[in-house]
Amino acid sequence: MSDATKSSEIPSYNFGDQQVDGLNPNDTGFETAPAGAYIFKVYDYEIEQDHDFNYKGETFTLHQIRPKMRITPGQPHAGGSAMAFLPMPTPGKAMIPFLANQWANFCKSLGFTIPEGSTDPVPTEMRTATIHNPLELIKGRTCAAIIENQIKDGELQVDNSGKPRTGVKLFGFRPTAELHTIQHAPTNATATQPKPAAKPVDTKSIASEL
Repeated sequence: MSDATKSSEIPSYNFGDQQVDGLNPNDTGFETAPAGAYIFKVYDYEIEQDHDFNYKGETFTLHQIRPKMRITPGQPHAGGSAMAFLPMPTPGKAMIPFLANQWANFCKSLGFTIPEGSTDPVPTEMRTATIHNPLELIKGRTCAAIIENQIKDGELQVDNSGKPRTGVKLFGFRPTAELHTIQHAPTNATATQPKPAAKPVDTKSIASEL
């Protein structure tokens, strides 16, 4: 027998005092963006310090930025989320072109300027920003991105619910105007994202050194 009270037995109900922090008016629920090409808006990010990136048998230790993005309204799976795992310019550390170009690919897709021929991967807008944390400039910007299924050793990777694990394709960012050119891009290539591991850190002190 149920312990619940029937509605007919509830003469009145008091909700209590008004809550000021219980509702998030910007919450859109959670859905991981499935494989495909979409326009995303960056709404937040995390940074992992001293992440090891492996390339051709060598290890390069740099900070890793993890942009958090949602599919913009008007598209299939609107509100679906994705997170990228990217190397970023790090004080006192040189970036090899393969890693620097991943960061530049992301920045250019958001509309930031990296002068042609420049070897500095930091966008002009971030170098000249007057705010304390220039990384905040990525918030609210939009880009197109290819989301692909993650495959390891020839097998599709799935989550606990049996759905395919997905991630942003390596060099898979494009300006929003180029969405139509990537909508039919392959979405089942081998996963290339570094795995998230360490606890995110305070970005303010890091960003001030860019």
